[in-house]
Amino acid sequence: MASACRTLILLCGVSGLMTGAWSQLGASSHQCPTGWTRLDNRCFIVRNDILTFAEAEENCKRLGGNLASIRNPVEQALIDVLTEEVLLNTQVNGEVTDGSANGGDLWIGLHFSTEEEAFVWTDGSDFDFDLPNSVGAIDGIPFCVLFDGGVWTEASCSESNPYVCARDVFQCVSICMQQGAPFAQP
Repeated sequence: MASACRTLILLCGVSGLMTGAWSQLGASSHQCPTGWTRLDNRCFIVRNDILTFAEAEENCKRLGGNLASIRNPVEQALIDVLTEEVLLNTQVNGEVTDGSANGGDLWIGLHFSTEEEAFVWTDGSDFDFDLPNSVGAIDGIPFCVLFDGGVWTEASCSESNPYVCARDVFQCVSICMQQGAPFAQP
């Protein structure tokens, strides 16, 4: 019962965020592309195509973003809600599944860099939000991080999983203005 109440409160809060009620003032003229969900100044989309970490990052770049960095508990809650819906229709080897074939895991943009000997996000943002005791020791082997219902776990970057992309709402505005092009959405 307590879990159901907590989930309901979380969904209500995320619903308010997804409507843009808490988005930055003056940002109403900038929208996320179709299919993306806006939270503050970022757009998110969960993709159910099954790709390796590197392939997923490349696809997110083609969509104008990166694999998602999770910067705070609200972003994590939003990704959790979006994931539940999308992974219900995940395709594995051409078969529609309930998402259980991959355990509900999806790539986020966090990975361990052996060059930097630290966790880094693919978008270059600071790694200053994490879930204690969610990611274990790596024993010197590079790995990438999966998100599953609020838990972050390490996995081989060559595994194939669905993924979540994120992009800045204003990203195209600055890029397009530098190139002299009008605002466009990919």
